[in-house]
Amino acid sequence: SYTIILLLFIMGVSVGSNDRIIENIGTFGWQAAIIAFSATCGSILAAWLVLTMFFQKGESHEG
Repeated sequence: SYTIILLLFIMGVSVGSNDRIIENIGTFGWQAAIIAFSATCGSILAAWLVLTMFFQKGESHEG
């Protein structure tokens, strides 16, 4: 876990020291928010589909 923490720290320093990223943080922030929201919605939809298809109580899916 120390390796992951160190990797995240180094990545944060490299992103923070990049002037191009800092100048466009507003644009990148909106893109990141849209991607995160879309990924969350997709995960919820996939979980709901798996739940309804494979784990419904009282119904047997055997022939």
